[in-house]
Amino acid sequence: MVKVSLDEKNWKSLVSTAANGISDIEDIKVSSIGKTTLTRFKTFVDIENNFNTTLEHFKTYSAANAKKMTKVADKIVAEDKKAANQIKKNTVRFK
Repeated sequence: MVKVSLDEKNWKSLVSTAANGISDIEDIKVSSIGKTTLTRFKTFVDIENNFNTTLEHFKTYSAANAKKMTKVADKIVAEDKKAANQIKKNTVRFK
């Protein structure tokens, strides 16, 4: 029979590594274009600002999901422990 299990330490390490990788992404340094009348160049600043805002939202979203994934691992471990204890109690009857 195949053993199904959760390596809690490995799971939390992977989640933490992914979360840290995302949080380490740096914002774009917004460039300042001085003397120009071309709208195309002026919109670069807006695009860069929008990117940075979107990146911050993504970081917040990812951090929240990392917390959820860690809680899921904790819940699985707790439920497995509970089920193992119940199985142990049930098998005592047959010894």
